[in-house]
Amino acid sequence: MTSADRRVPQPESAKLAIAGGQPVRTRPWPTYEKGDVFISPQDEAAALSAIQGRRYFRYDDRPLEQTWTGRLENRLCEMFGSRYALACTSGTTATHIDARRLAPFARQMHKRGISLHVSGCAKGCAHPRAAAITLVGTDNGFDLIRHGSAQDAPVFRGLEQAKILANPAALLGVG
Repeated sequence: MTSADRRVPQPESAKLAIAGGQPVRTRPWPTYEKGDVFISPQDEAAALSAIQGRRYFRYDDRPLEQTWTGRLENRLCEMFGSRYALACTSGTTATHIDARRLAPFARQMHKRGISLHVSGCAKGCAHPRAAAITLVGTDNGFDLIRHGSAQDAPVFRGLEQAKILANPAALLGVG
């Protein structure tokens, strides 16, 4: 019996397009010589309305879900399937992506009573409390803080993001 004989039959829709399946994308790819084609007229109108209204801050006299920021955060939650999203212009790393990559490690650490927090900047707005391990995104990689919040002094600066994400267990041995 060959490995081909042991394969589980796949429905026609599971075939790659190159192997005769249906293409995932049927519209032409956007071209850049015409400028940014990803912004729809509706998105452009919404952005202009927010800017012209000068009410694009998180907190004003309206409930958060009625603010532009609140609407953006709700949309981000829908897109990423999360309960919380924080729209922030201070962050230096895509924390939601970093956190997802670190999630298996974080679950293991949580079972051992070790908390991990990933912050996009030193303000730490999303989690202003201490964690056993806090990673703070900077222009030079991650800063590592032990038993503190994003606002505390790091024990290591400029740790390479790619190395941490590839081997997060090394965080336990650093310092």
